[in-house]
Amino acid sequence: LKRVHHALAQSFAATGDAGPAAAHLARGHYFVGRDVLQAGGRAEAVNYFAAAVRHDPGFVAGWFYLGEARRLSGARAGAVEAYRECLRRNPDHGRALAAIALLEPDPATVAP
Repeated sequence: LKRVHHALAQSFAATGDAGPAAAHLARGHYFVGRDVLQAGGRAEAVNYFAAAVRHDPGFVAGWFYLGEARRLSGARAGAVEAYRECLRRNPDHGRALAAIALLEPDPATVAP
């Protein structure tokens, strides 16, 4: 899927349609990040997910997986920040809620 999204990003960019180009570029980075994370490259995956949300700040899955990669890399505060951004964009994101609850067990801090 990363190749498909990168090809779509290039096509949209060539036509001058920046919005869809950025969205597809974000998804391309996201899929590379998922592959890298699965292979154990936690710190490297952070970079891909950060690029994904930089290209498309509204990309909820990108924020969630940025949180996951940061958490797995030991960057607890950065993980919470990414999970909170995920929740700001989708307050019902159960996995982000659960992740914050694990990192910050005080129920008063879980709300976005």
